[in-house]
Amino acid sequence: MKKQFFLVLPLVLLLSGCPKGAQSLAVASDTISHAMADAQQGVNIACNASPPQIDGATCSKLAGDFVKIATVGKTLDASIRANQTTTEIVPIVNAFLDAFKQLNDRDLVGISNPNTRLTISTILTGAEGAISVIYAMTGK
Repeated sequence: MKKQFFLVLPLVLLLSGCPKGAQSLAVASDTISHAMADAQQGVNIACNASPPQIDGATCSKLAGDFVKIATVGKTLDASIRANQTTTEIVPIVNAFLDAFKQLNDRDLVGISNPNTRLTISTILTGAEGAISVIYAMTGK
């Protein structure tokens, strides 16, 4: 039986009334959300292809990565919308970076099909740029 991993990355942002710095962080968070949703959809398609383009164990690892990223992403988004201080946001940014690195630097390597790995990696490029914005704006 094919596994399907559905996960909504609901990082919907309310930008009105936010200070400029918070708006930039919110836009970066939204960019990450869209890139992660696209990457997850690509992984789901590859896992459920016939024959599968990603083996079951790697599909499970990647699904776990997306859950971690979505969970920390929701917390980060809430912190941004609440206009929390840099001191409050930095640990959340670090947790997000750790989850993203797990996906991007370690688990994507488990995709043996080079075209699939390249496609997913390319999709994540947009998220990497937005992560850099958040990282820079939180004083890192």
